[in-house]
Amino acid sequence: MAINELTTPIDRVSKLLFREYAHILLRLVFPGQEVELVSIEENVEINLPTRPVDMVMVITSGPEDNDQRQGLHVEYYSQHNADISQTLFIYSAELTDRMKMPVATVVIYSERRRPEQRPKNEYIVRVGDQVINRFIYPDIWLIDYEEQIRSGELAPLAPFLLEIVARPTAETVQTAKSLVSYEPDLERRSLLLSLVALLAGRYFDRETIRRLFRQELEMIRTNTFIDEWLEDAEQKGVEKGRREGHQEGRQEGQWESLVRLLEHRFGSVPAELILRTKDLKAEELVRLFDLALEASSLAEIEQAVNSTLS
Repeated sequence: MAINELTTPIDRVSKLLFREYAHILLRLVFPGQEVELVSIEENVEINLPTRPVDMVMVITSGPEDNDQRQGLHVEYYSQHNADISQTLFIYSAELTDRMKMPVATVVIYSERRRPEQRPKNEYIVRVGDQVINRFIYPDIWLIDYEEQIRSGELAPLAPFLLEIVARPTAETVQTAKSLVSYEPDLERRSLLLSLVALLAGRYFDRETIRRLFRQELEMIRTNTFIDEWLEDAEQKGVEKGRREGHQEGRQEGQWESLVRLLEHRFGSVPAELILRTKDLKAEELVRLFDLALEASSLAEIEQAVNSTLS
């Protein structure tokens, strides 16, 4: 999920968060270095058959009498996929040409992945065994900053606690809400609470979301996509209630949560595997959900499903 692929409310709100808190991004990318934000260029057109990139920061560093401006292109992904390195390489080259200035590229992940499991932050061209070209870019893993987020030092990143903890609970949601409540600007606070609610929607049913955000519901409804999301969920709930009993509806919700988690952790999930998980019982879905939180590969999930259904 790249920040420029605005296909879901989560994508849109994440993009807005990184734009509103650009100073935090600069701090993560350039620790201990004085970097000044000059401007933010949005929807920069590049000569590719894709959507334009959403945000490139124009920054300066060094002495004031040597004001050399540079671009900083930021991409956000909830999880890594195999095409990211090549995509960043292409974007960086096209942006450098388009903006007529050096453009650096950085990627931010909210995926919970241990350091030894992380991909290399480089794009390499080899001829035989010889490396001919190497494009290296900084990668920021938000899980590495969990302590600073919880302490309030990086409070605006608190919504991503729901992505980087092993298994989000109601307490996780309350912690994130508490941290973002200190944001004095009402619009920004609404934005942050909206992202907490949207990310919580990956792990909790809609009624739980309503209960957890009962006091903040009116505030986050000021964001149109939140209102649409809640209304759509409400309509689906009414239709499902007419078709199914309470227990069947609960099991359906567990299955949907499992599918969302698998797609979040492993990207594209084979349709055959998704259909097979549909046949699992409620308690089996719960066990598989727990496994999916820590599994290192989709093969572990497939093996568990096969073992359960055999």
